[in-house]
This record gives sequence, C-alpha cells and structure tokens, in this order.
Amino acid sequence: MKYIAFVGCDGSGKTYTKDKVIEILKKNNKKVYYEYGGIKKFRYLKFLNPILRRNVDKKVSKGQSKDTIKYTNPIIKFISPFIYYIEHFCRYVEYSFKQNKYDYFISDRGYIDIVVSPNVNNKIAYFLYILLPKPKQILMFNDLDIIYERRKDHPKKYLKKLYKDYLNYRDWYYALVKSDNDAILNIMLLIQ
Repeated sequence: MKYIAFVGCDGSGKTYTKDKVIEILKKNNKKVYYEYGGIKKFRYLKFLNPILRRNVDKKVSKGQSKDTIKYTNPIIKFISPFIYYIEHFCRYVEYSFKQNKYDYFISDRGYIDIVVSPNVNNKIAYFLYILLPKPKQILMFNDLDIIYERRKDHPKKYLKKLYKDYLNYRDWYYALVKSDNDAILNIMLLIQ
C-alpha cells in the first residue's frame, strides 16, 4: 500500500491534483482510500469539532477568512500540537489496519500543516512530527503570482510566509511538484 499526502501552501494546486490522481488511479482499477488530512475537522477527536467550529465561526463573523484565522491564546498554541498529534497518530493506526484492502491511501494535507501553522507552538509541533510515521509527502508549489491569483481572499503577506515555511522543510518531502500542465503526469510517474 502506498500512502501519499499532497501538501503545500493554500492555492498551490493540492485539491485539483489530488482529485485528478485519484480519478486516474480508479480508472486503472486501483483501490483508493481518500481522507482530508487538514486541521479543520477532527475524525477521532470528534468531541472537539463543535469547539473548533464555534471558534472559527466567531473569527469569521469578525471578518477573518476561514483559512487565515490566527489565534493568539498561548494555551491554544501550546496544546494544539498534542491534540493534532493524537488525531494524526490515530489515522496512521487506522491506515495500517486497512493496508490490505487498498492500493493507495491519499490525503490532501497532513501533520506538516501543523508544523507550519501560525496557530501552534511550532517547536513542539516539529518535535512531534519527527515521532509520527510519515506518508510520502508531495509538496505542491507554483509561482507566488499564480498562488496570489488563486487565493485572492488571502493576504499576500500570509501566503508568502506560508509558501516560504513549507519550502523550509524541503528535505521532508518525497517530491516537489509544480502545479502546471505536467503535474499529473509527473506525479503518476512518481507513485507508480
């Protein structure tokens, strides 16, 4: 079984690429298990979803974009990496039990999103990331002007920092793929 996570800055082409890759794999009779691996919804720690949703709704009602919400509470920043670590660890355990049923596990996003998040203690997140089993992470990227165009509702300063933060961990990725016309072909060659 191959476990692949598409990661990268908002607007880097993760969702489109992931959808096309899954479509091709299924057309080739591959059994694919897909799961959103981001930070907006808990699957195992479901009791936290109403709290998360309430906080997000409160910030959005004050005019913040859902994707660019920034928390300043030091307690939230301290405990968040641990909470997400537990969530992601549970996912990896589930994947290991299902590995005989599927050819591919595909996720867009992963724990790397916690490491680069402005809403957590990044040193703690970095340490916990090292302890987690890892998928083959494919970093999707593009020119910043294209990312700005795709995410007009995001402040450019936020996107530029996020883009740079993902690239800071380039050694952690299985591959870096530019989301251009050749991206799908390149990824299919990488994961076959």
